[in-house]
Amino acid sequence: MTKKFMNLLSKWNVLAVALIAMMSVSLASCGSDGDDSGSENTLNDYYFQFEVVNRGTLSDADANALMGQLNSQTGTMTAYTKAEAIYVFDSVVEDLRTSFAGVNEFELSFRVKLMTKTTTVKSKVINIKTIGCTVD
Repeated sequence: MTKKFMNLLSKWNVLAVALIAMMSVSLASCGSDGDDSGSENTLNDYYFQFEVVNRGTLSDADANALMGQLNSQTGTMTAYTKAEAIYVFDSVVEDLRTSFAGVNEFELSFRVKLMTKTTTVKSKVINIKTIGCTVD
């Protein structure tokens, strides 16, 4: 692998550890988990899904490998309310934006989705540029 890709992976490893640490908070609940109706107080399992939108300056293989690594390193947020899961999602997206706010050695756009089962709860596109990072 190229030096640029290895530097990218090391930066992503720090973000993945932060994401896992944020998601490792466990919650206790009294009563049943309810159904999947989407009520604000219903407890569900949520997960993140990362996918390439535009590989930018990375090769297809490097961009796909990076998304694969992110998808494999993020766990499931078990028994979260929708509001709690959205809070974690927003925090992770903001961490990504600030982590790549400076000068970067590559460009890449990818979508991060907050999912429950097969339903997308929230989605944002992260655009990493050689100078700065934006969120759409």
